[in-house]
Amino acid sequence: MVPSLESTIQDIRSLKIQGAEAISVSALYALNNICTWGGGRKCTYVNVIKAKKRLAATRPTEPCMRNAMRYVLYGLDETTFSKKVFAGRISDVLSFFKESGDKIAKYGRQTIKNKTVVFTHCHSSAVVNILICAKKAGEIFSVTNTEVRPRFQGRITAKELSKAGIFVKHYVDSGAKIALSESDVFLMGCDAITPKYIVNKIGSGMFSDIAVSQKVPVYVCTNSWKFDPLTLKSDEPIEQRPRVEVWKTPPKLTQVRNPAFEMVFNKNISGIITELGILKPKEFIKRMKKKQQWMFD
Repeated sequence: MVPSLESTIQDIRSLKIQGAEAISVSALYALNNICTWGGGRKCTYVNVIKAKKRLAATRPTEPCMRNAMRYVLYGLDETTFSKKVFAGRISDVLSFFKESGDKIAKYGRQTIKNKTVVFTHCHSSAVVNILICAKKAGEIFSVTNTEVRPRFQGRITAKELSKAGIFVKHYVDSGAKIALSESDVFLMGCDAITPKYIVNKIGSGMFSDIAVSQKVPVYVCTNSWKFDPLTLKSDEPIEQRPRVEVWKTPPKLTQVRNPAFEMVFNKNISGIITELGILKPKEFIKRMKKKQQWMFD
């Protein structure tokens, strides 16, 4: 059964679908389904735009999804929109994700040598792919990893690395300072890139401060479509997750805060590893304006 627009929206909101690329692909399939199977909607530019807006509202800190949908609709209107063009552009996006993932793994493995200890936080497919690439290249290394409360995404990382034959020391989030003291490099994923900072899972900003204080270089691993052009004029919105994820029934006079992400400022970032190479944050923005002009129009 093909997932409907409504079920896709629900699955993204509930985190049943996780990871920026997985979310982006699911959103594109939901749009394409309108044109392929209808789902009670006619395949028109107007209906696709309406669905696009609803999907974009599911996770405010997901520029990759917004960029993917922007790309497939870029330059189209009610007269130029067609199923063929739309499907072709979706295919282009899928190819981009595959090719960029391979390049990121290739560039990222340059940060890992024999006996390197890599610290990572949360779950990032880019980071996992880098580590697996280094393993296949014959590097002997290990990983320190934090669990990421309240949804424990760090356990996904530990499971995937274990399956790949990579040794992992798994810590509670509050053990990050100890984990970093044992590590040589910090590889993190990314949910959004802005001109002044990147946004990643809650804890990333604090851990990057600790890493810098311990002289551990910090690298952000992601494809370039995580750049959010909206942040040229405003800050990236930080998603607040439901309170019940943290504490189902807190006591009176207790307000539970559950921000999903936080900022990692450029001063803490040694490099951003994308399909464009390993670049300093300012250089990355310059390259983006040349390579991905459609994001800035």
